[in-house]
Amino acid sequence: NDQSVCSGAVVNIQATGTASNYTWNNGQSGSLLNISTQGLSGVNTYTVTGINTVTGCQAQDAVQLTVNALPLVNAGNDQSVCSGAVVNLQATGTATNYIWNNGQTGTQLSITTQGFSGSNTYTVTGINTTTGCQAQDVVALTVNALPTTQAGLDLTICAGDSIQLNASGALSYAWNNNAVNGSYVTQLSGTQLFAVTGTSAAGCSANDTLQVVVNALPLV
Repeated sequence: NDQSVCSGAVVNIQATGTASNYTWNNGQSGSLLNISTQGLSGVNTYTVTGINTVTGCQAQDAVQLTVNALPLVNAGNDQSVCSGAVVNLQATGTATNYIWNNGQTGTQLSITTQGFSGSNTYTVTGINTTTGCQAQDVVALTVNALPTTQAGLDLTICAGDSIQLNASGALSYAWNNNAVNGSYVTQLSGTQLFAVTGTSAAGCSANDTLQVVVNALPLV
């Protein structure tokens, strides 16, 4: 019978009849014709000649093999984000329907990376519902951990004393009072909060605070 397949499929065409020998129009002999459709497209016709070696009589038959192109499927560019980010993956292409390897359908896949780490791969399958042909693409999502930013232990000091801002756990630091990490700050009165943002080599950041209680000096 005539057949319709997707590009890349391997097709076995089987000739039958009362002939002694069979020869195909591509020169292959035997009743079975093995065809790799990689690189083929459209309608391809294969003719088999059956020969009765006793009488020398021969007859032919032809079969048509329609090779349908695979849909174009693109899962998007690989991404690198910080833990906790919400990522929207967008598939594009010529497919009719799209399904992701987590079972979600549609061109868009929304991912919350809270609790994720390292490299995660997502596969999208695009299907041409007219031909039944499908293709896949994979996108890699690298989730970088947040730094463990530490502003230091809360302190109680006397008015006029100095404290050293010495955050740790990240690559670079930015304090809310524009101080440089490792510098000294003198507090005169009251309770103050110092906030620091630590940034990792991957560009991810996390915050921490340091509370300083300043006790007034006694009147003497």
